[in-house]
Amino acid sequence: MIRYTLFSFILLILSCRNTGNHEGLTPANPLSLSDTIRILLNDNIRYISDSLWKRDPALLDHYIRKYLPDSCCVIRFENEHLKKDYEGPGLPGDINGDHRPDTFYILKEFHLCAEGQSYLFADTSLPRLTTTSFCCHPRNLFPIGDIDEDGIQEIGLYYSSCSSHYKSLYAYSIKKGGWKEVGHIIFDTYYMDPEKPYQHFFRKTGKGQFEMLETTDLREENAGKPIWQKFTIRTENTNLQP
Repeated sequence: MIRYTLFSFILLILSCRNTGNHEGLTPANPLSLSDTIRILLNDNIRYISDSLWKRDPALLDHYIRKYLPDSCCVIRFENEHLKKDYEGPGLPGDINGDHRPDTFYILKEFHLCAEGQSYLFADTSLPRLTTTSFCCHPRNLFPIGDIDEDGIQEIGLYYSSCSSHYKSLYAYSIKKGGWKEVGHIIFDTYYMDPEKPYQHFFRKTGKGQFEMLETTDLREENAGKPIWQKFTIRTENTNLQP
């Protein structure tokens, strides 16, 4: 089902072995991937960096080099498709505790191995957050406070499968250089107003302790009733890496 959804977004798929006939990209840090992948992504990287993100191509280059698998076929999107779906950057505030506002962007699925879109931070010391959703929006990611009191805010994520009335909220904390899921609840839009600020569904109860408000009929014992589910963040090394 995911593959069919993916194909609905693709305007042009190019084979991993098709080198094409495109000029190479020369950002501040040239791509360290194969020439094939660099050529196929040339137009999309330039357009996203110059026209949408309005940032040095080195930022997108960083994520491409770090996360794009060499063994997966690359997807090339038409620029009009990228422009139509772009909603601007997310501005969640100061996440990493450096007293400067952080910014993130949503990156489409540029290879066939991807199960969904990703959230990428302009400060590359903050790791990307991958999803299995093709309905990512800037408003879906937000800070929920420094629950474990390590100087870095935890984040919440509203997750949607695009069509179902069952939605999810996730809580993430940076542990060992990556975003680790530390909480998850389901809510049903038949019972909850999805337009409320999502931060209202989280509350800190102590150091490393928090609750998330769940309302669903999927749990028979509490069908349709709002229940605060308890979660604990275990102490681990944060290790932010640029």
